[in-house]
Amino acid sequence: EDEDASPQKALQKKTDLYQLQKTLLEMKETRRAKKPTKFELLRHEVVDFMDALVREYLTPPEMLPLHEVIYFSAASILRRHLNAAPRVALHTALNNPASYLKSLENESGSVSNIAPDICIAYKLHLECGRLINLYDWLEAFATVVSAAESDRDSDQQVDEITHARFIRAVSELELGFVKPTKQKTDHVARLTW
Repeated sequence: EDEDASPQKALQKKTDLYQLQKTLLEMKETRRAKKPTKFELLRHEVVDFMDALVREYLTPPEMLPLHEVIYFSAASILRRHLNAAPRVALHTALNNPASYLKSLENESGSVSNIAPDICIAYKLHLECGRLINLYDWLEAFATVVSAAESDRDSDQQVDEITHARFIRAVSELELGFVKPTKQKTDHVARLTW
């Protein structure tokens, strides 16, 4: 008996929903056919009057002479020039400091020992993979920095000043180019490619 009752309830529910929909449509039609009030008529007249005034006395800016001087419509060009691309500028400044500092003209594009320390560390970091061993990076940094000194032995330890300069350069690169890793404490991970 329950099996017979459930299909009957479902049919009754469908019929009720159909009746509800039909009633709502009828109510919608009666609202449309309803005569507008005095307020609605006055409102339509005012809106039409204002629309006619605007269309008659206000001309589009494109119709004015020399509108190109005042109005700008190429938003993409404006957006490209106003929204800076800091990554490209930073890469250029760190990879080729001679483009900003004319005293660092370099003929071969190699790492110059007179470049700022962060530029030297940045160029050396570009030569490494995903993980960079800090000791190897320090040794390469010390080699580049002391390239002008011919009396330095390769066995000699890195002096404290060079070590401090390297730590400072790596700390500056930690602002978005490298980060410490939890896997290996003597390594840093590159963040850019």
